[in-house]
Amino acid sequence: MLLGAAPRPVELADAPQWWYACLYTGGVDATDDVVAGLLPPVLAEVRALGASRWFFLRYVDRSGPHLRLRVFGPGASLDRLVRSVDDLGAHLELITTAPRARRIELVPGAGAALLAGAGDAVGVRPAVYEPEIDKYGGLDGVELAERLFEFSSELALWGVSEHEKGGARDALAALLLADAAGALLHGARAERWPARRAVSWSRFWHIHSRWWTGAVLGDETLRVALEARAAGHRDAVGERLRRTAALPGVQAWRRRWFRAIDDHLAAAGRMEVPRSPQHLVFHQNHMLMNRLGYLPREEALLGIHARDWTALSSADSRPSTKGQNR
Repeated sequence: MLLGAAPRPVELADAPQWWYACLYTGGVDATDDVVAGLLPPVLAEVRALGASRWFFLRYVDRSGPHLRLRVFGPGASLDRLVRSVDDLGAHLELITTAPRARRIELVPGAGAALLAGAGDAVGVRPAVYEPEIDKYGGLDGVELAERLFEFSSELALWGVSEHEKGGARDALAALLLADAAGALLHGARAERWPARRAVSWSRFWHIHSRWWTGAVLGDETLRVALEARAAGHRDAVGERLRRTAALPGVQAWRRRWFRAIDDHLAAAGRMEVPRSPQHLVFHQNHMLMNRLGYLPREEALLGIHARDWTALSSADSRPSTKGQNR
């Protein structure tokens, strides 16, 4: 810059901002394939152009099941996304029209209420991102949540690509639920925020179960049924979790997830985000289950498995926290 010259104003197009689109999948059966097949090349391209943050979630509206994809970056990366919408739509069409087996439900009827009246649209629709500011405790809380959303999305992208629902992914999901609650209570910096230990392990899972089964509204029927089902398969589920926990990739991601939750809570406590640590873990767990492809009633069952797994397993089967003190 020449001496005395006025600095060039930052152009609006250069300023980082959010790009948001709904990727309609034509039904729930194709959604896993869209996660595993479409997201990686899109993300690789926009990251090369400077995108710094992203996350996705699964959602259903009147038009149908879809992925909500959000990408934060400079104008160059977002402009590429805008110009590639037609290509995204064509890729989406190829994936969604391929033959595939029907989606597995861990809890029969779990999707009936959510999918009632939903359409079967296929395509890309731009939208406007409206962060859930109140849920996460204000602007600072939302920014912290979005950082963990990205990690959670990366974890889910790996989990969906590597493991099938109805198989090892179910065990992985239960282990990750347990790890987040474990980090809440036993993370390296849990003592710095006493509120992290204000709710016991059993109480945390009791609240979790009552919420996702609807028992909190007065009907205990589903919760009782899921408890009975879990009790009847406890040994088999425990063995399945042990086999999955022994996989090297699972061990690595569990350690990272445990550490990410501990880091998130440490930052929230330091910044005095006005939400309880239990509230934050509850919702981050829910978002991870959503990204992995589990509906609320299925999450309730997985939460029961998570509770029982930690109660039945030995201490050395939990993710190591060695080296996490900072």
